[in-house]
Amino acid sequence: MQSEKTNIPRNAFNRRDLLKGSALIATGIFAASALPGCVPKNPGSEAGSAVADLEGVNYETYDTDVLIIGGGLCGMNAAQEAIEKGINAIVVEKSTMGHGGAAGMNWYAVISEVQDPATSVKYDIFAGAGLVNQNVAKAVDDCAGKEGGVPRCVNQGTTFLERNADGALVKKPVANDFSAKGVYTRHGADWLAARGVNVVNNTMITNLLVQDGKCVGAMGIDLLNGVMRVFRSKATISTAGGGAWMNGWVTVSACTINSPDNTGDLDAMALRHGARLHNMELNIYDLIMIYPTGIAYSYNGALGNDPLYKDSVCDADGNFWMREMESPIPRNTYIAEVAKKVRDGKGSEHGGVYVDLRDKDGVPSEEIKKFGKYYARNIDPLREKFGFDIRKDLIEVIVEQADTVGHPVADGSFMTDIPGLFWANPSKLYRQTNNSLFGSVMAMRNAVDYARSDSAPIPGDEVWTALKDEYDRLQSLRTAKVDDPLYPHQIRHAIQAAVNKGLGVMKNETDMQVCLDELRRIREEDMPRMALRSDTMVYNTEWKQAIENVNLLDFAEATTVAAMARKESRGVFIRDDYPEKDDENFLCAIGVTMKDGQISTEKFDFDFSVFDRDKVLDIINNPWPSKK
Repeated sequence: MQSEKTNIPRNAFNRRDLLKGSALIATGIFAASALPGCVPKNPGSEAGSAVADLEGVNYETYDTDVLIIGGGLCGMNAAQEAIEKGINAIVVEKSTMGHGGAAGMNWYAVISEVQDPATSVKYDIFAGAGLVNQNVAKAVDDCAGKEGGVPRCVNQGTTFLERNADGALVKKPVANDFSAKGVYTRHGADWLAARGVNVVNNTMITNLLVQDGKCVGAMGIDLLNGVMRVFRSKATISTAGGGAWMNGWVTVSACTINSPDNTGDLDAMALRHGARLHNMELNIYDLIMIYPTGIAYSYNGALGNDPLYKDSVCDADGNFWMREMESPIPRNTYIAEVAKKVRDGKGSEHGGVYVDLRDKDGVPSEEIKKFGKYYARNIDPLREKFGFDIRKDLIEVIVEQADTVGHPVADGSFMTDIPGLFWANPSKLYRQTNNSLFGSVMAMRNAVDYARSDSAPIPGDEVWTALKDEYDRLQSLRTAKVDDPLYPHQIRHAIQAAVNKGLGVMKNETDMQVCLDELRRIREEDMPRMALRSDTMVYNTEWKQAIENVNLLDFAEATTVAAMARKESRGVFIRDDYPEKDDENFLCAIGVTMKDGQISTEKFDFDFSVFDRDKVLDIINNPWPSKK
């Protein structure tokens, strides 16, 4: 066996080799550099990587200019931009590209074109109740206004036509005058696959590679066989999802439409490496049907309601109060209106409201005629299979957590506090597909500039020390033996139960303190007892859950302390013990940091580079101008 230094030659990774790749780029193909090493122990390892032994560690090494972590809508568009910029990139996906996270639901996205970037930034501030880094929002809106989301999606294979019942081609319905429906992640996945993009699937990133305070890649495991994978890069972009699964499974169904893969992995890793998180206390919510229990919270399998269909929502007294409000209204405003009704005792039996799509004198209502087909298609099956006749009965819907908002703080170049680590969607204050499309585009453009500059470091021998440390950590989780074990799913359910009770859409100090105390008890008492029923390295889902639980727990605690620190109600963030908005003290970000394993908060100002503080106050404290 060769020594470590000859095993991974010093000249295997240099600036000139990183940045040339011209023959490959000409054909639009990305590839990982092949590193010389020991004789491969796994004959079936991927081409372009070498499996070596480092004190008993089986690992594969991938070298690239830019590493993209996450293969959903953000990751796909970042990869497309890498092709256009002519730089080597690798996409790492926890599942299979186009089938993991929210993308795995195969729902379609709505693309809203930006007509006037300046107005769009103003609307971002309005919809986000002022909690927006304006330099990031401006970069996204300027890019979207100049380049257009629809052309980009069409180039990936999206069509905005469909066939009606007669087989004739018609335009798909739109949400408003400047939007288009029907963007599926599979189109982006197919587009990239046709161009030979190097995608490393079924790979869970477990830690960042940080050298002298700069990110030089990441590492993780092949979920299919447990082999370690090391990705050395000049720049790294996170396009991973959030951590909404902290609010997930509680009884016989989930309490969120989000994916079990979204456990806040990258956010927790960045936090542990010194990055500040912000907006952790904020969430994106939906209204969704809670029964039949087995398919509750199933966005594509039951019935819910979006702001577009607000006129069908009524309270317990049958009052359709939102019909008097201008359309469209921001999602955050819509959810806040519902939450306030529940707080004021006007909600439904289970803490929600009602959707009224009942026929009027035997004639279908106007509301059901314009209802979204992703919901409307379930009307007949719900009646036939479960006995819920939406055209005869009121349907109860409650607020559920569709996504988290919090991510690491990023500057105008989309770089986090850790140089070399970029974030594709650091300011997603409400569901807006342009954030995913053009946030990833701008993150990649800045990452390319960084990778081609002298600021980007060359990974050194510290990488291999970090690899060994991470390997030991992961193996300790896999092989732990305790007298009175708790299995990973039990600990995950405990985390989710605490969050579900303490961090609902309506919050207060008492409930959040109980949640925080429980999370810290889980950390001190339950996590040391976590053990697996099998120590196999072959697609061990309990091992995966155990690794995720470490991240989920950090993410949940960061969320809780941030929510406790924001002592006001603002937008969709509502506390019944602090019911009023406090612009004097809380028109600011709540930063979350970790030092020596302890999580704490600090307030800091958002970027005011586009509109000053007084203008922001004017925007958020007045109604959005009517289109009339």
